[in-house]
This record gives sequence, C-alpha cells and structure tokens, in this order.
Amino acid sequence: MFLLSKYVERQLFPSEYIGTLTGVMWTLVGVIATVQYGLIQLTDDIFRSWRAWLIVLSLVILMSCHLIQLWWKYVRELRKKPMPTVEISNITKF
Repeated sequence: MFLLSKYVERQLFPSEYIGTLTGVMWTLVGVIATVQYGLIQLTDDIFRSWRAWLIVLSLVILMSCHLIQLWWKYVRELRKKPMPTVEISNITKF
C-alpha cells in the first residue's frame, strides 16, 4: 500500500511536494487509525455497539454531504459556461 501511494505521488505531483504530501498522508493514516481504535473500544459490550454504528453512520453522512457539495459546485460551473454553438453550413445536394 505504501509503495502504491508513493507511485501515485510521484506520477501526479512535482518532486518538491513529496515531503508535504507524505506528511499529509501519514497524518490522515494516524487520524483514521485513532478513529478505528475508538470504534473498537465502543463495541466491547455487544448491547452498546449501536454507539459505534452511530459514529459510522455520521461519518457516512458527512462524506455524502461532501459529494453533494462537489456535485452542486459542478452544476453551478456548468451553468456559468456558455453552451457551445454549432454552426450549420448549407449543404448542397448532388
């Protein structure tokens, strides 16, 4: 997984950003691992495992809101651009 992420970084970004991108990537990995550890602690008692599922559901809703925001920005950008016009030339028949 690490090599795959390094390959993507090297292909998509200039070399001067490698350090910053690596720092951001490992920070996100740390945050995700911490959240996962917290969710595991919430499921020790099977009757209270709904708390972990509530957190997972809220994270899914949060990510869905981001997708809706991106879609909304895309639609607004399409409305700003003028539609391309196609000129129809006179076609003569033989």
